[in-house]
Amino acid sequence: MSYWQYYDSKFGWDTPAGLMEPDIEKVIESFIHAGYELEQAKELVKSGFIYIPEANIVIDRYYGGALSSFNFKNRFPLEQTKEILDREACSQVWVKNAKSMEDLEAIVRDAKESVRGEILFRGQNENYSLKRSVINPNYYVPEFGEVSLVPSLWRKMLDHTPYYFREFENLELFEWSRILDNQFDLNEMEARQKILAEQGEYLFTMSDMEDCSDPVLREFGKFRLDLSMNLDWALATTLSTMLQHYGLYSPVLDLSSSLDVALFFATHKYTNLESGSKYDFIGTNNGKAVLYLIREDRKEMERHDRDCFAIKNFEPLRPIKQDCVVCRSGAYAVNLAADFLEGIIVLDFNLSETEARLSQADLFPTEKEDVFLKALKSSKKVELRVTEFIS
Repeated sequence: MSYWQYYDSKFGWDTPAGLMEPDIEKVIESFIHAGYELEQAKELVKSGFIYIPEANIVIDRYYGGALSSFNFKNRFPLEQTKEILDREACSQVWVKNAKSMEDLEAIVRDAKESVRGEILFRGQNENYSLKRSVINPNYYVPEFGEVSLVPSLWRKMLDHTPYYFREFENLELFEWSRILDNQFDLNEMEARQKILAEQGEYLFTMSDMEDCSDPVLREFGKFRLDLSMNLDWALATTLSTMLQHYGLYSPVLDLSSSLDVALFFATHKYTNLESGSKYDFIGTNNGKAVLYLIREDRKEMERHDRDCFAIKNFEPLRPIKQDCVVCRSGAYAVNLAADFLEGIIVLDFNLSETEARLSQADLFPTEKEDVFLKALKSSKKVELRVTEFIS
């Protein structure tokens, strides 16, 4: 399938996922055998609890991942489903109200001291919780519910069906090449290839170019070959990060290592207009604005690598300015970031715009400043959907 089908109103979100596709009818039957009534079993499945008979494991697809091990939190034996899901809410996530900026900074300092590793941040105007009839009590926070940190791709999916299990399909190689090749002078590359051809040295493949006699073309050939070899593996998260930060559907959730960046997103409201997008300052939204403190996990999260060969010469400014860290996700872990949630800070005080410290211009440079934004727009399909900001 094509990445652009995610934008098609007629896209079939019921497309089979091959080996990763559960047999929903058999899953429902298994829950009935475990003691649930038919309607209860259907609600379990609709809520994201999937039984894998080969491993005798129930996976909560919001957090669990396609793993065959038990942790009795989001992956557990079928026979213990009732016991685990009937518990009282037992989330370890703490909630604190900050009464001032000084109070906020003190809470953050205490949190950093109490957690092994780094703390990351995400700011929102208000808390959003998962909308499912059967909750997982291990993640239920009183008054906040199960915190929703679902990336844009899976939010789109959940708007249509709870039964889609295909993994994310990125832009294809030729589409990324059209964008990323702009780091080179393509007219010069063409001229150099012509000179070699006149000398009897023909370049039919990327490998030919990498091994040719022209050092500039060799560098370009190596770039193209490395891009081809790593597109779906080593570069997958980096390229998804680019999609996310420039307003396209992606399977990653953007976090930040900066408290100030998170504070900006907690105190500004996003608006999409015909002329472009903008963030308006709304303060602490009458005490509804929240900061999520998330424990960094190096296996599931990735800090923006500005030295990555695929984007090094572009220096995309949005992830750089926003001290970007992203959390991955998958068809069996659509709300994975919430598995690392440590605490929630409610901004229970008034805040002026100057106290917010950062502005839209600080975090979203213009096309003149951000050459990567200009390169993205070299693809007509991307240009139609990329998020651009007005003053």
